[in-house]
Amino acid sequence: MLDIAICNDNITELENQLAILDRYQEQRPGFSMRVRRFQALYDLVDHLRWGGGCHLCLLDYHPRQPWMDGRSPQAVLREKAPGLAIVAFTASPHAAFLHPRPDDPLDLAACLPLPLADTDVFQVLDRVAAELAPEVQPPETVLVLPTPGGQREIPCHRLARAHYRGHVVRCVLADGEEVRSSVLRVPFSQLIQPLLQTGNFAWVSASCVVNLAFVRRLDKEASQVEMDGGAFIPVPRAAFAGLRNSLEAYQSRLVDE
Repeated sequence: MLDIAICNDNITELENQLAILDRYQEQRPGFSMRVRRFQALYDLVDHLRWGGGCHLCLLDYHPRQPWMDGRSPQAVLREKAPGLAIVAFTASPHAAFLHPRPDDPLDLAACLPLPLADTDVFQVLDRVAAELAPEVQPPETVLVLPTPGGQREIPCHRLARAHYRGHVVRCVLADGEEVRSSVLRVPFSQLIQPLLQTGNFAWVSASCVVNLAFVRRLDKEASQVEMDGGAFIPVPRAAFAGLRNSLEAYQSRLVDE
């Protein structure tokens, strides 16, 4: 189980951030996490002081406001929980990295801008969970696809691409197998949203998403993407730059890992 503490004195922001965590939980069935909410940093410190468990803290960050004895909030928190991963969110993300003291480094797992985006938070949570003990690692995201033969769960790593036409989704898997859905009762964008939030999938057009791990190359002149296995998918010219940016971000993340 992943223990998360979220601390924000703004009730509206706190409720919005808790809703993001709820959506994260919904899209990772079987992944166990416990979320505790705090409106005051003192209460969070007391929780840690008396042995309260916490793997990750999501902290409303005010970089210009020193806290106890001039120390930063993260220094005080880590004094009580040395292994704590801290993710700061702030309206001024660049300010959080200005002039850290040598004896009080910022040492943040991430610093995210407000308002928080689901994709940013999901990627940070996945990364932090993967760095912790195996028992808190999230299961792989799956595409839950209604089919004429019943519901089917397709793991992300097996799905090469998905095409949508006439309210039916055609999924092409890594081994060439094709799986067709029954007639959808929800929008295509809603069905594949969990895939997009992993950062491993991208829109090619309004009716097609691809797994970036299976992209062999982009051909701007022909306005198409070549997939592993030799398939070519047309890319609308208006969508080409977005697809290229998604692929570059994906490849950059692989290098960082």
